[in-house]
Amino acid sequence: MTLALILLLLLLALLGLPLFLVILGVTLGGQAQVQLPAAVVFVEIFDKITENPVFMTIPLFAHAGFVLSHGKAPERLVELSRAALGWMPGGSALVAIVTCALFTAFTGASGVTIIALGGLLLPLLARERYPERFNLGLVTTGGSLGLLFPPSLRLIVYALIASNIAPVPVGALFLAGIVPGLLLMAVLALYGSWTGQRHSTRERIPFEPRRLARSLVAAVWELPIPVIIFWGFFGGWLTIAQVAAVVALYVSLVELFAHRDLTLADFLRVTTRSMVLVGGILVIIMAALAMTNFLTDQEVPAAILASMEERLTSKVAFLLALNGFLLVIGCLMDIYSAILVVIPLVLPIALRFGIDPVHLGVILLTNLEIGYSTPPVGINLFISSLRFGKPVVSLYRASLPFIGLLLVCLAVITFAPGLSMTLVRQVEGTGSVELRWARRDPAGGAGRAELSWSRRGEDSAAGWDELAAPPGEAARERADDLSLRFRPLDPADLPRLRAGQAVPCSFDLRRESESGWRLAAHWEAEIAGPGDLSGFQGEPSRLSLLPGAEPFPGLDLGPENLSASSIEVLSVEGGRLSGLVRAAIVYFPADESASEQVFDLEVSFDCPLRLDALELSTLPEGARHRRIHDVRLTVRTDDSLPSRRAFLLERTRTRPFDLYAAWSAEARSLEELAGSEADLSLLRVRLEDLGERDFPGEGAEVPLARLFLDTCTEDEVAGRIRAVLRGRGGTFDVEARFRLPARAR
Repeated sequence: MTLALILLLLLLALLGLPLFLVILGVTLGGQAQVQLPAAVVFVEIFDKITENPVFMTIPLFAHAGFVLSHGKAPERLVELSRAALGWMPGGSALVAIVTCALFTAFTGASGVTIIALGGLLLPLLARERYPERFNLGLVTTGGSLGLLFPPSLRLIVYALIASNIAPVPVGALFLAGIVPGLLLMAVLALYGSWTGQRHSTRERIPFEPRRLARSLVAAVWELPIPVIIFWGFFGGWLTIAQVAAVVALYVSLVELFAHRDLTLADFLRVTTRSMVLVGGILVIIMAALAMTNFLTDQEVPAAILASMEERLTSKVAFLLALNGFLLVIGCLMDIYSAILVVIPLVLPIALRFGIDPVHLGVILLTNLEIGYSTPPVGINLFISSLRFGKPVVSLYRASLPFIGLLLVCLAVITFAPGLSMTLVRQVEGTGSVELRWARRDPAGGAGRAELSWSRRGEDSAAGWDELAAPPGEAARERADDLSLRFRPLDPADLPRLRAGQAVPCSFDLRRESESGWRLAAHWEAEIAGPGDLSGFQGEPSRLSLLPGAEPFPGLDLGPENLSASSIEVLSVEGGRLSGLVRAAIVYFPADESASEQVFDLEVSFDCPLRLDALELSTLPEGARHRRIHDVRLTVRTDDSLPSRRAFLLERTRTRPFDLYAAWSAEARSLEELAGSEADLSLLRVRLEDLGERDFPGEGAEVPLARLFLDTCTEDEVAGRIRAVLRGRGGTFDVEARFRLPARAR
């Protein structure tokens, strides 16, 4: 039923059905298939829209762009560019590039730029005797150059959709797009200058200060717009929503009362048209958010990720495949639909390859920007064909040299992330941390174990909450990778334990392998040495026990299924323990009319017991290492106790890498803390592009973490964090070296 619906919707899309209806129809059909009410879709979407203030920026920035495009701002920007740049070699081409980029950034629409500026720029280039093919190609590809500059709506939409998966601040995206956008402009400007020197026979216009002054005066009301955006938002005076409101109000007042380009009737008509566009954008966003939620709930991105990981084993291979895929998408879909459909599928994979979501946004938008003008179906090609009355095939030929240059820029942007991120890091005042780590050998050594299990017969006299040994003919699984380790509950008791005094200890019995059957048991006892455990009987405080054979891998079991468990130490000889772990598991079938199933499990083990001393170890020379960027250090002073300082070291974005450490100290000045040590009150480290066998995953235990401060000033703090992290993949020694500016708050 669902497949037939999807095929029908795709057919209707080919016949002209709007894409957002196709997306929403597929989502509703999928939800009906898994018996989810349709109302769930809309409730979740409206909650996200009302809770996220960034959605307010879309209608405000769109309104400002429409008002600018329908006034005489294009003419003023062209004249300003000619007065400032027309005297340079290839000045007319440079004028066209700069004007297109600025206008596209303000209006947020590539097609509008071609329509509004094409009639001004094409005659200008023709008068300078540039080849017609060059002129057509420049205006066609230049129409989308400003999509990476703030306040581009595409950047905002990407941030909104991506933030459902990983935090992506709009401000960081605004900054990240500036240098790559300038690179695209610079490369096309060099090509335009070279072409101008070869073909233009007219003398260059001399630089005239008076003309520049007149054009500055004429455009004096447009020039503050980028200043308002950057000074208001990045200066910390306004939120992004407040910036959008100020810009929209400012542009409206300028066009109505300063320049008087629009009458009140014109203004109302333009406002109506801009809100119609906004309505369309919001509907598309809502449809895409619905599909994103559904795909995530059904674990579709996870399945695609697993498939991609089998075929693309390196970051370089993924980026090459991603660029090819996005270029095709940029040709076939409008940019909003492309952003909304592609991000939920691509972003989780990019995070696993360690690609910052902000950098990914720049890569994605650059691809879609180029795709606008890429033959055979780039939308800019058809808009230019209609605007200038030229066959679309001639636009193909005209655009190819520019597409080639832009693809070279795309390669640089893709494989040099610093191009996108350097400005972000400078404005945010962040630094980098050198992270080193090494996996400790399994603390418990190698032990043997045998798991036996069977389904309890209905004639059994034992109850659900009673233990019963599996019969002799029960299914069995063996393993030789068992570890048994113990440590004092209070690390301060370690010297007493080593001296043979009885102290409370915790014990962990587990299989080291992540494949096959599962065993992880935790209990506590007071001992002075391993011999004190002889004859111990108790109930594990935590137990994970499950066979790897059928039917268990297909069962959905949780803690509520464990009805009884016990641990028994039978003998202790030479520090080697043998014993039994027993458990009873109750399985509740999905069919409520079916009876419950009870399974009896028993693990017999023989394993050395070793002390897992919580001590910091020196990392070996060959330890793995990684430089983590975008980390900031904030120092807060307690107003009620000026000598009390709280420190927070954190990565500004938590994915694909996360580093978060907190501690406190008392000192009259930061300089007094140089050479001091402290325990961390909180530490969290995550490297999403590594598996849990290579680095502890999310939720890893941090039994020991300590800070060593080397140098401290009011402006900078340098030191080391050393810690022990324990996860499913084992125990790791971790060290993080940092030298970061101290931000007071």
